[in-house]
Order: sequence, then C-alpha cells, then structure tokens
Amino acid sequence: MDPDVLQIQMLYPRIYIACHADHVRAASSEGILSARDATILAHLQDDGLTSPSTLAKHLSVSKATLSEAVAGLIHLGYVASETHQDDERRKRLQLTEKGLAALSRSSVLDYGKLKRLLDKLSSEERRSAIHGLSLLASASSREAEVE
Repeated sequence: MDPDVLQIQMLYPRIYIACHADHVRAASSEGILSARDATILAHLQDDGLTSPSTLAKHLSVSKATLSEAVAGLIHLGYVASETHQDDERRKRLQLTEKGLAALSRSSVLDYGKLKRLLDKLSSEERRSAIHGLSLLASASSREAEVE
C-alpha cells in the first residue's frame, strides 16, 4: 500500500470531523446553498472548469441539469456568465463576491472552526497547508479531464 495515500486517508477525516458544519438543504435560497449548488460554486474556483460543458462533464451531470442549476445561481446573484471573446456561443462561468460569501457559509467546513485551526499555524505552516491542498485539488481537476 502507498503510505502517502494512507497518510491522507488518516489525516483528512480528522480535519473534516474538527471542522464539519451541520447543514443539509434541498434547494438554494438567499444566503444558503444546497449541497449540489455549493459543489458547483466550489468548482468554479478552478479556471479549467469554468465552461458549462466542462463543468457538467466533471460533475457527471447532463448539460441540461447543469444549465438549470446555473440559471438558479445566476438568478440568486452567485454566478456571472460571460460570453467568450472569440466565440459568442461559448460561456464562461464566474463566481461573484456574493457567491463566494454564500459558498463560505455553505461549505462542509465551518468557517469559524477552520479559521481557529489555521490560526494555530505559523504563516509558513499555513501557506504549506494551503499549497498542499491546492496541489491535490489541481490533481483532481487533471484526473477529471482524463475520465
């Protein structure tokens, strides 16, 4: 067995349990997101997943399903849709400031609990932790492109 895989499998649950937020919503509303919508917003932070078709493929949902969800997020002011400069048929989805705030409130990791953990780290440790998570997130995006 790969010791790095085992290490992450042991470490991540400790973070999740320490910082987990308890909330389940079936539909998004002003200020609170459903789990599905929170997942969509979280993926919009990845530049490689900002086109609707790429994001739909990555999330394993139909384009129509994603389109309906994105329309609701645009209506709530959480997402902006921009037309691609070179091709008006192509769209680019972007998280708004309001969307970022809603994502933070709806994350599976409670903002306050996570902030307290990060505050226990030095600046260098904090940057290292974020860098490590960023590397794993980037690898997950590359993995999604292969599938």
